[in-house]
Amino acid sequence: MDLLLKRLTGLDLVTAGGRQRTDSTHVPAAVRSLNRLEFVGETLRASLEARAVAVPNWLVSWVDPSWQERYGARTDAYRLPADRAERDRLAQRIAADGYQLLEAAHARTAPGWLREVPAPSVLRTVWIQPFTRTVTDAGQEISWRGRRTSRRGER
Repeated sequence: MDLLLKRLTGLDLVTAGGRQRTDSTHVPAAVRSLNRLEFVGETLRASLEARAVAVPNWLVSWVDPSWQERYGARTDAYRLPADRAERDRLAQRIAADGYQLLEAAHARTAPGWLREVPAPSVLRTVWIQPFTRTVTDAGQEISWRGRRTSRRGER
């Protein structure tokens, strides 16, 4: 910001001692949140697409039809929620769906070679970074790493 103000002052667009306001501290935080959400959404979508090409019958046999609406289009093709609580709910939904996909791919009923397709391996690697997951008899708890929000009781 200082570099920008110095340049603007040099161009006589702002004056020394004048009042400049910015919400710049909020902008990087909002961008980071949206980037993380887009990143996990796109990772899951890419993994689903890879599996749809490799084993379409297997995927259709268990995937919920609502996933087509959620993951059929690129994440940046629709508006992400502006409200933080809604973004957290969306992130938890994406995380839960991703974990469900990983579990299905590692189930005995899934083709063994399916685990070796690169995109699913990327999903497993990516999911370790932004999410924490605790599974108990009561269900699972998923949250962003470093955040306290979670989703309890979902299986």
